[in-house]
Amino acid sequence: MKRHPGGRTLMQDPTMVEPPEGLAGLLRRHQRAMGLPVRTFAARLGVSTSGAARLLRGEPAPQGAVRAACDYLARLPLLPDPPPGVVPLRDMDALVLAGGESSRMGAAKPLLPFGETTLVGTVVARLRPFFRRVLVVSREPGQAAGVTADAVTDGREERGPLVGLVAGLRASGAAWCFAVGCDMPSLDISVIGLMASHIGASEPGNVVVAHVGGRLQTLHAFYGRTCLRLGETLVGEGNTSLRALFPRCSVLTVAADLLRALDPGLQSFRDIDTPADLEAARQAAGLSSREGA
Repeated sequence: MKRHPGGRTLMQDPTMVEPPEGLAGLLRRHQRAMGLPVRTFAARLGVSTSGAARLLRGEPAPQGAVRAACDYLARLPLLPDPPPGVVPLRDMDALVLAGGESSRMGAAKPLLPFGETTLVGTVVARLRPFFRRVLVVSREPGQAAGVTADAVTDGREERGPLVGLVAGLRASGAAWCFAVGCDMPSLDISVIGLMASHIGASEPGNVVVAHVGGRLQTLHAFYGRTCLRLGETLVGEGNTSLRALFPRCSVLTVAADLLRALDPGLQSFRDIDTPADLEAARQAAGLSSREGA
C-alpha cells in the first residue's frame, strides 16, 4: 500500500477481477453527482487513479479496488452529511414484517428466543441505530412484545406480506422504507447501505431489490412511497403477494455479485422457516442451543 498526498491509504492488489454487474454505473452516478475528477474520486474511494478509472469504465480492476468501492458506496447512506443524490438511512424507516403464518416452524417466529432476545428483537436491534424509526408490523400487537420499536397492526382480514407492507408504509409516511422479515437475524448493515446507495433523485425506481438465489428478495428491499397506493389497489383486488406489486412499479435490481463483495456467503438474505433453520442461524451467530432456548 502507499499513501495518497491527502493521507488516505491507497489499495494496491495485483489480482485483477471483473467488477460486479452494476458497479460501474453506480460509481459514475455518484462521481457525477459530486462533480469530482477521477483523481479526486479515486482518493475518496481509497484506490489508485488507474484503478478508479478502470472501475468507472467497467473494466477488470484490482480485487482490493472493487472491495474498496463497494465499502465506500455502502457507507454513503450512513453518513451524517451524505453527498448529493444519496438518501440517508436516517431519513428512512425500517418495516419489520412479523405477520407470517409460521406453519413450518410450529410456533410464532417473531418471539422465538435468539440469544438474549427474540428473532424480532434481533432484527430490530440491528436496524434501530441507523434508521429514523423501526416499525414492527403484525396482525397482533403482541408480536412486538419486549422490543423497542413502534408496533403497527395491519387490521385487515386479508393475510399476506403485501398487507403488512401497505400497513407499514401507511404508518410510516417516509419517502422510502426498508422492508424485511422478522426471521432474518443475519442482516448486515453494509449490505443494506450498498442497496440504499442505488436510491437517488436520478433513479426512476420506486423499488430497490436484490436478486439472490435466482429470485427477487422481496423481504429485503427498499420501497418508495408510491408503492402504498399501488399496494392498496392490489389488496383491494384480493391480491396480497408482494411479487404482484413489481409489474406495476419501476424496479431497480441489485445483482448478487455486487453484494457478495461485502457478504460473500449472502448470509444477510437467509430467513428462518424450520427448527433446523433456527438452529443453523444460532450456530452461525455463535449461540448455543441453550442460549437460544
